[in-house]
Amino acid sequence: MSDRRRSVAATFAAAAVCAAATAQSPRKEQPLIDALLRAVADSGCQIERNGSLHSAREAEAHLRMKLERAGGHVQTAQQFIEQVASGSSTSGRPYRMVCPGQPIVDARPWLKARLGAR
Repeated sequence: MSDRRRSVAATFAAAAVCAAATAQSPRKEQPLIDALLRAVADSGCQIERNGSLHSAREAEAHLRMKLERAGGHVQTAQQFIEQVASGSSTSGRPYRMVCPGQPIVDARPWLKARLGAR
C-alpha cells in the first residue's frame, strides 16, 4: 500500500473512531433532558408547531429526533430547551403548549418551569 493510501486510510479510521466516540458519549444532563421529554409526552397538552397542532407523544418524538440530529452540541437541559425544544429551526417560530383549561404559552417558559421544579 502506498504512503498516500495509508494516510487516507488512517484519516478515515481516525474519523470513524471519533464519530463513534461522539455518538456514544452520554450527554452531561441526559436524565434531566429525559425528564423534560417525559413531561412533554405526559402533559396531555397539544403542541403547536409551525401553525399545526400535534399530540404530546408526537411532540416528544419530534423533539427526540431533533435532539439526535443536534448530536454532541446539546449537553445540558438548558441547551436542550434553548436549541432544540423551544421552536422551529426551519421557520424560527416558537413552539407553543396548548394545554386544556390553561392559557396557551410558548414552550420555552413551559419547559423552564418544569426544569426548575426538579
